[in-house]
Amino acid sequence: IYVTDRMIILLNNPNLCAVAPLLTGRRLSLSPAEGAYARSVKGSCSPHDLEVALQLIHLLMTSDLKLEAGEMDSVMVQLRQGIEAQLRSPLHAYHTRIRQINYEGCHFFDPITLDELEKVDLEASCKHHRATYSNPAEFTLIFTGKLKFTVLLPLLTTYLATIPAAEGRGGRMDPRKVKPLPFRFPDQPVLEDVEVDMVSPVTQIQITFPIGLNRATAREELWWLASICRILETRLLQKLRFEFGDIYTVSVSNFFGCEAPSSNRDKLWGDVSIAFTCDPANKDRLVAMTLATLELLQDEGPTQAEVDTVLKLETFDWENLCQENTFWHDVIANGYQSRRFAETSDLDAVWTRLRDTRETVMSSMTPEALRTMLHMLFPYPCRSRYTAITMMPKPPGVLGRLAFKFMTASPAVQAVVAVAGVGLVAAAAVAAVMARRRAK
Repeated sequence: IYVTDRMIILLNNPNLCAVAPLLTGRRLSLSPAEGAYARSVKGSCSPHDLEVALQLIHLLMTSDLKLEAGEMDSVMVQLRQGIEAQLRSPLHAYHTRIRQINYEGCHFFDPITLDELEKVDLEASCKHHRATYSNPAEFTLIFTGKLKFTVLLPLLTTYLATIPAAEGRGGRMDPRKVKPLPFRFPDQPVLEDVEVDMVSPVTQIQITFPIGLNRATAREELWWLASICRILETRLLQKLRFEFGDIYTVSVSNFFGCEAPSSNRDKLWGDVSIAFTCDPANKDRLVAMTLATLELLQDEGPTQAEVDTVLKLETFDWENLCQENTFWHDVIANGYQSRRFAETSDLDAVWTRLRDTRETVMSSMTPEALRTMLHMLFPYPCRSRYTAITMMPKPPGVLGRLAFKFMTASPAVQAVVAVAGVGLVAAAAVAAVMARRRAK
């Protein structure tokens, strides 16, 4: 199923050639996608090209995706080349191992293999695609931007209202019935080096901590967590870069994409990851310094100056976000997919809660309150439960080490080695000729 889901986007590409003349010279992008818990059709266009975008949505939900031998061969070649490129990528192997460890081998994160690709049933893939996008009643369409309702309404009635309903299927699906992914963060610390073939020796490190949000107060705790991540990132940047000069940049981010909207557990589980690159010789020291920085933040809490800075930055970011279409688009889309909307069918209530919880958290943010949340959200002590996965250059063999030394040597040394190599080859040739003459 995972391979089939991944193929859906590529299976749509051959049909685009039939509408290529329609898209020439237009500012328009539209693509279907499926994730762990949702399917969507996302895109953007200029107001003048809105009608064409709706025409494409109409085609997506009414056209049968049929196999064409030449086109499908081309798609399979593209897929195969993509997998082969991933197999050559050190970052792909590294991130795959991170997901295997942090989510306990959850099948959703398994990479597609060439053997699996050969077993894909293209007919079944097309049927799955058709079933996925054939019932308009299961979708909520969201428009954001400079739109006039008087212009939008006739387009909706012409292209969307005319999409026939799928027989035997109901309306909007309840997100509370989605099957959760089987994932779990390791209970004990995991430290592992992932050795990969690399051109330049550089180390990438990701340190991950499990985060558990209380269901009843998850919205508030997300705002606390965002502020903590910002403070931690700033501290690490000051220490690891400006104080010691061992890194260039560092990122601290949270992820809750594995938690299903149908989950009824007391806690919503996700993780916070700290990622940076460094010299291979410094990896152990930098991991220890990162853990010590978080440990100190948990024990002593942030300073008042750090809290004041975070509040100013948060206010600035919030005011800017509220002026952007993408922000409101995400607010509405996430609101429709939220558990609260499934229970109340009130989108205004979802937005009011989001806004009010933010204001409550920002108004009550103090060093002591952040210290309390650091104890509550992160494992305490932080060294009790985490993973530290490091991408390390694979040690080369004897020939590889000699080749690397030759390539990095000075031109004079390279010339001497080249002459010596030619001499050795000539001597070996002479010795072989003499040996053959003695044998005769």
